[in-house]
Amino acid sequence: MVFKLETGKSMIRTGDSDEASYVPKDIFGGQPLGIFTEPLPASAEPQEVLTTWRKCVQRELELLGTPSPRNALEEHILWTEQGKLWKFPIDNEQDLEYAEEKFHHHVFLTQHLQPWCPASGPIRHFMELICVGLSKNPYASVEYKKKTILWFKSYFERAEINEILVHQGLWAEQNQSKEV
Repeated sequence: MVFKLETGKSMIRTGDSDEASYVPKDIFGGQPLGIFTEPLPASAEPQEVLTTWRKCVQRELELLGTPSPRNALEEHILWTEQGKLWKFPIDNEQDLEYAEEKFHHHVFLTQHLQPWCPASGPIRHFMELICVGLSKNPYASVEYKKKTILWFKSYFERAEINEILVHQGLWAEQNQSKEV
């Protein structure tokens, strides 16, 4: 079909004739290349499936088999079972491995400074700041906190550090402390 545009140019429309002349192609009817001559061997052993995929499939099955909660109460029960909510009665040390350690052992750590740390001065102030920082860490055990304080003690008693501190008057000499 030929159409005339207002500008005087003609335009040919070929859409109707393309639909009438369409012939489907047979992609499987050609001559084979002969690359794959033998059938694939069936493996006697089932292939190992990655444990990640196995866990994903198991999780999907659990999600499909678990009905969604019908109301807020069932939702809270589900969250409690999943560990997203506190168990009642509420315990601040719930699910912590070191729950048998007393609370005051976690918080009051300056008692570990008494035998070795100076009574005042910048080293005492620094170590008190260390104790405050450690006391605010709820995830560290009491043993870890004690080891950290003792590490600082051994750091300050090293020869090269101790010499600087003694020279500045911030630390008592080892000989003087033994005589007194």
